[in-house]
Amino acid sequence: MANKVIQKEEIDYENLIEEDLGEEVKFTFARDAFESEEIFCSKCKIKAKKTEVEMSLPRSQLYVKLYVFRCPKCNKEYLNFKESEKLDRLLVLNNIIEKHGIGYVRSLNFDGDNMFIRFPVELTRGFDRDSKAEIRPLSMNEFLIRIEKTDNIKSK
Repeated sequence: MANKVIQKEEIDYENLIEEDLGEEVKFTFARDAFESEEIFCSKCKIKAKKTEVEMSLPRSQLYVKLYVFRCPKCNKEYLNFKESEKLDRLLVLNNIIEKHGIGYVRSLNFDGDNMFIRFPVELTRGFDRDSKAEIRPLSMNEFLIRIEKTDNIKSK
């Protein structure tokens, strides 16, 4: 495909209509295109340094550790796909807790060495006995539980 010369003109993005977009363009992305471990600052055009930060949400007790890519010159921060997905999940969780306050009260059971809890059937449809649970402590008496279906586990 031949390269096209695009003339730079001011575009009024606030009042953009379909006719302003021009012809349809198709893109193909590599499988790991959004899992970048190297990001360049769009302003300074230099390589950003990967840094771990702890971010808390306003009006919430939730926080997350993220790896951001920070420009050493202007300090602008960027997220790769994996880290932005992690932040997005936290924002969704915070929104659910803040707006709906959903929850279930269940008794804890003991089998001698372990403590276990039973989930309502409405929450466990689609899971089988081979499913795995990932448990993340949030505090001494708060946990975040993620259950992964068997077919997702086998495909990894």
